[in-house]
Amino acid sequence: MRQHDFNVVGIYDLHTPDAEKGTVFIPLADAQTLYNLRDQVTEVPIFLKQIGSEAAVMKALQAQLPNYEIDSWQTLKGDLTDTIKTKMAYNQFHRHRRDRHRQHRHFEFDADGRVRAHP
Repeated sequence: MRQHDFNVVGIYDLHTPDAEKGTVFIPLADAQTLYNLRDQVTEVPIFLKQIGSEAAVMKALQAQLPNYEIDSWQTLKGDLTDTIKTKMAYNQFHRHRRDRHRQHRHFEFDADGRVRAHP
């Protein structure tokens, strides 16, 4: 069994346990030694400036690198994709309810000049 001691230098919290479990950031040289892959790279992440251009970039990479596996984070982390979609739908639903509720409120003044809200 291969093992290596690491010093924890930071902890992150995305409020999405699916994104956090099983993910750890370590120096490349340590990962290569731990997995016996010295001088090898098994993954190259690409960060795009333009959201929505993923499909075109993946298609271009597949054409230029036919012997390599090209994946997006959506396919690699399907459970995370589902969690994000659920969270976005939940937030949109509650934002809509909140905005609708605010539109239907009106205010009156009582005899002392204080504002009184009515649902």
